[in-house]
Amino acid sequence: MKTNSYIKDILLSCFGYWVGLCAVFVTLTSAQVRQASVQEKVIANYPITSGDSQKPIQLSPLGHVLLQQRKSNSWEYSVCDLKNPSQQRIVVTTPIQTRTHVRFSAGGTHIFYGMQEKGKLALVIQETETGNQVVLRDPNADIVSASVSAHNRKILFQARDNSPYSKVYLAESDGSSPRFVTEGMGEVWSPNGEWFMLLSPVKEKGGGKKQRKIDPETRTLSEFQVGETAAWLCEIYSSVGVPTLKLSKFAGSWLRLWSPASNRILVRTSGDPGFWIVGLKSRNGVLAITEEVHILPANPRSEIRAPIWSADGRAIAYIESVLNQSGDDYANSKVWVVCAETTKKIEVFEVKPSMTLNDFVWQGNGKLLARLEDTSPGTNFSIVEVSINKVDSLLPK
Repeated sequence: MKTNSYIKDILLSCFGYWVGLCAVFVTLTSAQVRQASVQEKVIANYPITSGDSQKPIQLSPLGHVLLQQRKSNSWEYSVCDLKNPSQQRIVVTTPIQTRTHVRFSAGGTHIFYGMQEKGKLALVIQETETGNQVVLRDPNADIVSASVSAHNRKILFQARDNSPYSKVYLAESDGSSPRFVTEGMGEVWSPNGEWFMLLSPVKEKGGGKKQRKIDPETRTLSEFQVGETAAWLCEIYSSVGVPTLKLSKFAGSWLRLWSPASNRILVRTSGDPGFWIVGLKSRNGVLAITEEVHILPANPRSEIRAPIWSADGRAIAYIESVLNQSGDDYANSKVWVVCAETTKKIEVFEVKPSMTLNDFVWQGNGKLLARLEDTSPGTNFSIVEVSINKVDSLLPK
């Protein structure tokens, strides 16, 4: 069935319902809007005139942007509220030979970055709005990642020492009283603070031979010892660190996102061109799976990238792209929205070949912030807010 007739059928069957759909900035990107009538507004523009130009590196759903700029002998990272782009606050400045990975937390409430202290990596957790910060450090280990509970601000963090596996700890809001939870990585709190999810190693006996695998996101080659780690099991724990649910089907899942209502998770495993929506239900402190739905790209030659939940957790926006022949870049990028409840989906827009959609975030249920890069001569980064006028719903009443 052709795409246009498919979209037409969906619109006819879904007329009268509500959804937060997303679209692109038509004038800037010359993107072809397929189904939605939208209003576009350029929030900020960052012309790239030299290697020292300031450029945006990440958006948050709270309407902030992280900026990076090269100075004479340093890298400067700053944050600003897009309601007032001229007002910027410096987050951290690092030596020019050091490229610090500065990033927002999933909800945008915090900023994380690492810093070297006496040969070990400490992790700084900084509040986006106030700049107040907590530093996690261990004289015998590198602190490589963390997650802050939106409910009580308790901190999960991953420490990596000379042991075969990283260790996950649970600490108070100021980083004090860390308590060992398990060996693992990829720790992330549920939005309601009742659960957290991580990957724990599944150890099997092996012959001592080394195998190689390619990371599907970074496309880097790595070696691992058979018998050390056969897989990474996705597990959910209670807020006090008690194992509650094993998601054996999703071993090795490198993408795990809680829905805002904490009643579903989005999971993607290595080699999967799509993703899974897993429904969860809690009864008397016991968590159980209620459904497992596999979302695949509309084009069999494509794969799905950067899925994100809408603010109400009822819809997911994602990019569908075709990997080019050299295998190092994506082309024909399109943004889709799928309903988590009905699995109905619709193509929203297609990005012009000369544009790159680096990332996007929902703002509410009917707005999208998109970070776009013009790869043609006169390169610039633009942040565009898109509001939906016409209601083309995928959601049930």
